[in-house]
Amino acid sequence: MEKLARFALVGWLLSTAGVSAQAQSLDLEIARLLEAENGTACLPLLDGDPISVLTGQLAVICTRDSSGSSSDVSSSTGATVSGAILKSLQERLEALDTADAQAGHGFFMNVRSDREDRDITDFADGYSSERESLQIGYDQNVGQWVIGGTYQLSRQDGDFRGGGDFERDAHQWTLFAERNLGTRSNLSFYVGQTAQDNEQQRIAVYQDFDGGILEAEFLGTPESDFEIDQNIAGIAFNHVWTQGNFNYGPVLALDYRDIETNAYTEFEAVDSGLALNFDADDRRSVLATIGLEAQISLDTQLGRLHLFQFVRWQVELEEDQRRLEASFVGDTRNRRFEYLSETPDDDFILFGLAANLDLGSGWQAVISYQQLAGHSFLENRTLQAGLRWDF
Repeated sequence: MEKLARFALVGWLLSTAGVSAQAQSLDLEIARLLEAENGTACLPLLDGDPISVLTGQLAVICTRDSSGSSSDVSSSTGATVSGAILKSLQERLEALDTADAQAGHGFFMNVRSDREDRDITDFADGYSSERESLQIGYDQNVGQWVIGGTYQLSRQDGDFRGGGDFERDAHQWTLFAERNLGTRSNLSFYVGQTAQDNEQQRIAVYQDFDGGILEAEFLGTPESDFEIDQNIAGIAFNHVWTQGNFNYGPVLALDYRDIETNAYTEFEAVDSGLALNFDADDRRSVLATIGLEAQISLDTQLGRLHLFQFVRWQVELEEDQRRLEASFVGDTRNRRFEYLSETPDDDFILFGLAANLDLGSGWQAVISYQQLAGHSFLENRTLQAGLRWDF
């Protein structure tokens, strides 16, 4: 009879009949390790070792016979809280909009609200989330340069498609410098660091079927708390053509990110046998941008109003799907297995609108909207408002 094992790591069930031993999604790899063959469970995981190398509920899962029975199945495995453990894409640093200082110094503050939604893929659960951010910054003229820095504090709260939730708190420092190249061009640079704390809870479900009949089912709600650190840098060039009160021109940019996820271990109030240890991960991204910006300026009763519009095509040059490693918490050998990360989207588009109002006495107010388009699994909409004071 056909054997069918299923492991729902991120809130949905995936068939694993005929799965290869090659690295695959985390769901499918765990199902392959735990499935029963010829009446014996977990042969790929044990790899010839005795069952004594496994502890707790993981040993219970791996001592079930072909009928799905085991020596001890805890009733507490019926938990239903769910979620995902795979990382989502980390937020790309946006271009710093530092207006030309009319005086020697400038102070600015922005508040920002993001709505970010992710579709379910073969490698990660989907989610819906909201992020609130506060940014403060300062810049000043130094010769032909404008130099400055920003600090940003943000919190992202989300719910996984399969249930469960996550919370991500981030602190970001950025230093930037820019200068005019003649009267129509501008060159800017930035470097920075981000520290992000992550807390999340997921559901882990392992189901073993024989001929369409459920033989065994194990469920758990592992939780995790881990850190992600980013080093970021970038360079941008823009050129402006002017026709009356209308300005337009191209933008070229290159953004680099080095993203390090620290190793971490999941924990559970009640052992399900499905909690995992995750090895550290280091990934690099190089994002190229080609865009077009336009601006028109109008005189109003409130002051000079500047209206902006932009569109940017962004292409990933470096990041690719990676092999990652994990192990079961209940495996005393800490025997690692490989699985594949999400496949990054190679290209997508950002477009947006903004309005900047000169209030007089060095004050400016700005409001902007930005949206992500053409991404294979991610949607993002951002609304931002801020004040700037030149003195």
